[in-house]
This record gives sequence, C-alpha cells and structure tokens, in this order.
Amino acid sequence: MRLQRKTWFLLAVAVILTLANGWAVSPAARPGALPTLPAVVPDDVTRVVISSPIDRLEIDRTAFQKGKPDAERWQIVAPLDYPADVAQVRALLRLYGLGIPMDAKIDTGNLKDYQLEDQDAKVVELYTTAETPALQVIVGRTVGPNTSFVRLPGTQDVYRAAVGQRQRYDQPAADWRDHVVLDLDQKAVTALEIRRGAETLSFARTGETWSPVPAGSFPVDSESIAAMARALCRVRAGDIHNAAFPGGFDPPLAIATITAGGTARTITLGSASDDKTAYIRVDGRPEVFAVTAQLARMLTQPTTALRDRTILRFQPDGVRGLALTEGSLTVAIARDAEGPGWTVTQPANMDVDPKLADALVVALSGLRASGIPDTTAFEAAAGRLVITLADGAELVLELGQPEKDAEGHQVVPVRASAGVFQIKLQTLAEIERVFGR
Repeated sequence: MRLQRKTWFLLAVAVILTLANGWAVSPAARPGALPTLPAVVPDDVTRVVISSPIDRLEIDRTAFQKGKPDAERWQIVAPLDYPADVAQVRALLRLYGLGIPMDAKIDTGNLKDYQLEDQDAKVVELYTTAETPALQVIVGRTVGPNTSFVRLPGTQDVYRAAVGQRQRYDQPAADWRDHVVLDLDQKAVTALEIRRGAETLSFARTGETWSPVPAGSFPVDSESIAAMARALCRVRAGDIHNAAFPGGFDPPLAIATITAGGTARTITLGSASDDKTAYIRVDGRPEVFAVTAQLARMLTQPTTALRDRTILRFQPDGVRGLALTEGSLTVAIARDAEGPGWTVTQPANMDVDPKLADALVVALSGLRASGIPDTTAFEAAAGRLVITLADGAELVLELGQPEKDAEGHQVVPVRASAGVFQIKLQTLAEIERVFGR
C-alpha cells in the first residue's frame, strides 16, 4: 500500500511537533531553570555557622538522641560560650530541611542593591559530618514576610527565596542563648518549699494531691499548689543579664526549692521585681534571668491565698430548689417531684430552661473560687443564692459588688460557710441567666 503525498506531509508535521514538544519539556533543554538549595536533614546537622567578614556565630551540637528531642543540646562556641536555644536552632534547621527552591531570578550583579556584597551579606552554612558545609547560601536584604534576596557562593546571580527574613541572621550571639531556665519533669515533683523572710511554707505531693507539711497545719488548695509547681518546673527567660545585674537578691523576696526525681533545685526571687518583670537566679547558674511577673505573684501571694478554694460541695442529685435574690426581687425554682423538669415557684408567669438549671446545679456542686481576697471583710450588698437540699438544709452564697482583683480581672466577692472568696464575674452571669436576669 502506497501512502499518499498528503499522508506523508501530515506524518512529517507530527514528527516535528513531537520533537519540539520533547525539547520544550526537557529540563536539560529548558533555559533559565532555577536552582534549589539542597535538602539537609535536621538530625544530621552538627554545626551551624552564620558569618560575615566582621562577625561569626558558630553553634555546635553537643548532645543528641534520635527520637528524644528533650535530649538534644546545642552550644554557642563563637563568639560566646553558652548553651544555645534548642528550639531556635531547630526552627532554622527545619527551614532548610526539605530544600528551598528559588522563587525567581531577580538580577545578575548589582549586589549592593540587594545587600549581597561580601561585606554586607550573611553567609549561612550547615555542616553534617564533613569539613565542607552540606549547605551554603548567602542571604541579603529582606524582600517579603518570609523571603530574602540570596545568591549562591561564587556566583553573581541574585534570586528571591523563602529563607526567612534577614533579621533572623543578624541576631547577635546573645539572642541565640538558651532562654530555658528550668525544665523539670512535672510528674516527678514530690515537694515544694517557699521561704519568705521568717516564714517558711512546705508542701508534699502524694499522687495528684498536695498537702501541707506538717500535715493538717492549714487546709491548702491542692490545685493552687500544683499550679505553682508547674510554673517552677518550666521557666523561660525573656532576657538574660550578667551576674552583677541589680536584681535585688540581698535580701531576696522569696526562695523556692522544688524537688523532682530526688533532686532539689532552688529559685531565688529578687526584690527588684515589679508588676511587669520578675528577676530570678537559679542554683548552679550565675546569670540573672528576667521572667514573667506571674512567677513573682505566685511566690509572694499571702498564705491565705493558698488555702482551700472550695466554696460549695454537695451532691447534685440532692438539690430540691434554688432561689436567687437581687434587690427586692426573688426568683425561686424547684425540681419537679416526678420527672427531670424544673418549675418556677416565684414569681408567677415565668419559665425556666431545665437544661440550664441542671447544668447550674452541677457547676455549683463543686464551685471553686477564682481567688482569695486579702481581707475577710465582706458586705452582702448584691444579693444571695440559696440552695435547698432534699433534707431541708440550706446552703447560702452571699453576693458582694463586682470589683477588680490584684491582676485587674473583674470578680465578685462571695461569702459561704467556708469563708470569703472571689468568683469570676462571668460565673455570676451564668447563675443569673438561669433565673432570667
């Protein structure tokens, strides 16, 4: 069979188009293909170097155990000699872990315009086991939220790539220091002692419960002691000052000793602490650490603030009625004798949401204070809540006027048989909602 001339022509066109398409999609033949920074597995990196002609930051890995991030340690070896912030180093390594493609080629030459000249740029090097870096890139001026101008060593080509902002690489060595002051296993904590002048408060932990030492010295709030222990187990500094910094340690405001896993660590709170910053020292380290003022508030709170914060405790199923009096108005509701419902007994022509009433009873059955006021003085000026139990007994919660606590939060002082407490203003709003207030 002989092919017609038209058929030969169409075959020739098809062959030409196929070859042209193959050339177009071939990476080797595509001009101007953008390079990609090589991927470096974070766990393989042993050294990080960020340098310029006038400074050099070198951070070396000093401890590592695969699968156990808590065992990883990094050390600044130039120009300082301090432990490095592991989280900060790991964040940098994750950035380069998958390889970074260049977003676009911007220019060739004119390096000064992009802060990529040798005297202005930052050279980033990641080492694994070899003396030659596994990755090397030169970072210039920031161009976007997560991008900067970059170039590769020995080239004049300027690219844009997602290597983060230049600010990350310009940080002084001190900003790479480890800001974790204490990192103890919370589950291993067994004891806590706080010394404030002549006063010493001691607490011991059994299971999940904290109790005073000696036992029975005063009813303590286990959850408050647990919160204080958690805060002391994990302390991170905002700033690190030298040993001569005037933090006010002679005498200190308080000294806390926390024991975890059989090892006791001591935290000393300086008197220069204020409502914004607390200054502390930790045994075994000479520096003065600036930490959150919340730690100072915890260690200096009055002893009364550590007492049991349980306001009410009863069995929810044993409640037969609730009555809220505010001003001259009293709204009373009673649980139906048969069935799960609730009925408004005073005043007439009102309804109550039974689900809200049930939820309120459960919340009140273990009501805890948000705080303990500094004084036991109390004025029942806002009303009272009466809880009637099945045996006819009544639990009374007197309500004071809303005020602000020591931290500026809106609270309501209340008085029950256990004493005077503070509850959140939101808690009162949830109570009033059930009564249509």
